[in-house]
Amino acid sequence: MISQQKDLNNLLKNFKENRFISHAYLIEKNNYDDFDALLDIIIKSFFCQNYEINCSKCSKCALIDNNIYDDLEIIEATGLWIKKEQLIKLQKEFQLTSRNGGKRLYVIKDVEKLTSSAGNTILKFLEEPPKDVHAVLVANSRFQVMPTILSRCQIIKLIPDRIEHKQIELSKKIYDFIDILNKYKIKTIAFLPLEIKNIFLKKEEAEETYEFLFKILYSKLKKGNYELLNQIEECLKCKSLIKNNVNLNLLLDKLIINLVGGLENEI
Repeated sequence: MISQQKDLNNLLKNFKENRFISHAYLIEKNNYDDFDALLDIIIKSFFCQNYEINCSKCSKCALIDNNIYDDLEIIEATGLWIKKEQLIKLQKEFQLTSRNGGKRLYVIKDVEKLTSSAGNTILKFLEEPPKDVHAVLVANSRFQVMPTILSRCQIIKLIPDRIEHKQIELSKKIYDFIDILNKYKIKTIAFLPLEIKNIFLKKEEAEETYEFLFKILYSKLKKGNYELLNQIEECLKCKSLIKNNVNLNLLLDKLIINLVGGLENEI
């Protein structure tokens, strides 16, 4: 679900337009599912001759697909750690002139696995990279990375798939709730499907649900629908009551009654 990844989208857009905000990026993957496939898209976006995302048609992308592109180096742990010798070899290779006459990229996977000596070795390279040399470092969490390395990188934070999927599903159910409310008005109490009702009734989800509803109503308010002020105020009141262990069934009924009561125009 790349579309929901704001930091990643900005990175891919900059790569596509051949603009580089930094010479070093740290991608915080946060247990992102199938990250290797995503990393492949990022790498090809960096080199693509067609300036496309996930091209696989131009000669450079084809070479990358076949793991034979000279200006790309991927460093991984050998055993438990990434060793100093691997980075010394990388630096020697990237000090040479590009064989393809363009930009070069090295990727260090699981950068939290750098030994202390390997971390110190890469620091100088991050501080003063050769011309047209860029770095993509990958870590599951930035908090596991040496602060001296972190400070030299622009951080690209990924949203974990499970959180992203949950937010999309929740948003869809709240929009369905609004559609039902507009259609059935007060009868929504009787007609509301259980799968939608549950997002208001499960305590661990209720607060987030009311927060989402508030944001949706507020976005419509900003578009000039000032009749929604009462509904927004009611939504905030209900959200504040959740922590008081109120009956969530009664709270939902109260929300529907008050939303319908102020509903002269459709939400």
